[in-house]
Amino acid sequence: MAEFFNEQYAELPAASVELFSSTSDSTIVLSLLCANRNGGDNADITCSHRASNGTTIKNYIGFTLTVPADASLELLANKYIVPSGDKIFVESSSSGLLDIAASYVEV
Repeated sequence: MAEFFNEQYAELPAASVELFSSTSDSTIVLSLLCANRNGGDNADITCSHRASNGTTIKNYIGFTLTVPADASLELLANKYIVPSGDKIFVESSSSGLLDIAASYVEV
């Protein structure tokens, strides 16, 4: 079984954007680490698992979770499986304050 380790990085806007799409039989998400690089303002992050059409929300991984100024937040306590074609979307309450790093394995 082939395994491909991937990373995806993004600066979050105040709109919902696709972080990545599963292109294998299943994708195992190892980490979703969000960092607030602003020294004075908190910001909220919402992370959702969506169907392949990109609009149907299957569930929320995190919903309006507050990331304090100059802090980071790990959105996953355990591994998370994303079936083929499904997508992970992220959104910030304030544009340009949050960065997210995703680490995942495609099997």
